[in-house]
Amino acid sequence: MPKHGENIHKRKDGRWEARYIPKGKTAYRSVYGRSYYEVKEKLRAALMEAPKPTTRKKLFSDISLEWLRHIQIEVKQPTYANYLFQVERHIIPYFGSISMKKLDASMLEGFIQEKALHGRLDKKGGLSAKTVHDLSVILSQIIRYARDKGYTVLACDIVTKEPKTRKLDILTSDEYQQLVQGIMLRLNPETLGFLIALYTGVRIGEICALKWQDIDFTDKVIHITKTLQRIKNTDKAGPKTKIVIGEPKSARSFRVIPIPPFLIEILTQMRGTNKAYILTGQPLKYLEPRTYQAKFKRYLKEFGLREIKFHALRHTFATRAIAQGFELKSLSEILGHASSSFTLEKYVHSSIELKKSCMDKLVSPV
Repeated sequence: MPKHGENIHKRKDGRWEARYIPKGKTAYRSVYGRSYYEVKEKLRAALMEAPKPTTRKKLFSDISLEWLRHIQIEVKQPTYANYLFQVERHIIPYFGSISMKKLDASMLEGFIQEKALHGRLDKKGGLSAKTVHDLSVILSQIIRYARDKGYTVLACDIVTKEPKTRKLDILTSDEYQQLVQGIMLRLNPETLGFLIALYTGVRIGEICALKWQDIDFTDKVIHITKTLQRIKNTDKAGPKTKIVIGEPKSARSFRVIPIPPFLIEILTQMRGTNKAYILTGQPLKYLEPRTYQAKFKRYLKEFGLREIKFHALRHTFATRAIAQGFELKSLSEILGHASSSFTLEKYVHSSIELKKSCMDKLVSPV
């Protein structure tokens, strides 16, 4: 028979009822049975049952910002600034008011298509394939984070396709000679940077951060340990952007590059104080990549050359190196690539002159 305080009683319909409060809850629930002992057993089982995890509901915008806070200490400043920009400018305006549990594959596909066709913030067309790919990667990371945290997420994984490789902009032999001649006629700290890039393959941010102390004149090598870039300022109280001089983009980007003999002679003649930036000759004054690219454009016009991006010097160096028989692993390390296979895939097929040279080696059958 029921004991005092058990909260078990016999109902008017003949059934027995036991009332209890589940763990973590405030409202009563009931179990029923045809006898006192049956309902008492059901009550014991119910009280031993672990509480079900609470389903957490939040808007996609809330989870996006939560993910940003989570990864902020794990990534470098430029990477976080880029993530913040993409989330604030593209992802939250599109998905922000949608509940995470309502997000489905069709919404994700619609977002990707919309950004590819009309995603530019100036409303003048779609975003580049690389930017669309980057957005899809960020979305995937946010969704994975939401799942790991126990939020309700539909089974809607996003497919992240690598953007198609664009044709590399490489100087022809004539353009190359014309550029070198122009540099030598107008040799100064700014044009010296062009020459260094053309014969070492360094990136624009790396050359902007380079100081004379980074050149070892004894061993005749350049030490790449820093990069300079302008990024979005995540401090809302400050200016919109800021200059950051920090570590290169990856561990492989830390590298030691041998300097060709003729270039070490030029560097020796123009050598400045250790703390001075190579491009300015001053320890406290640097050139940022955007400014240096603009200067590069003006020099190209002065030299009678077509307009190209500074990065084309890196492509030109790599392609010429392969054409002249560089060992692939050494070249990959000089460029700071993740692997030799990446270097092979990116550059070996790029030079039409190399193809012609190979074809010219074929012997006539007669």
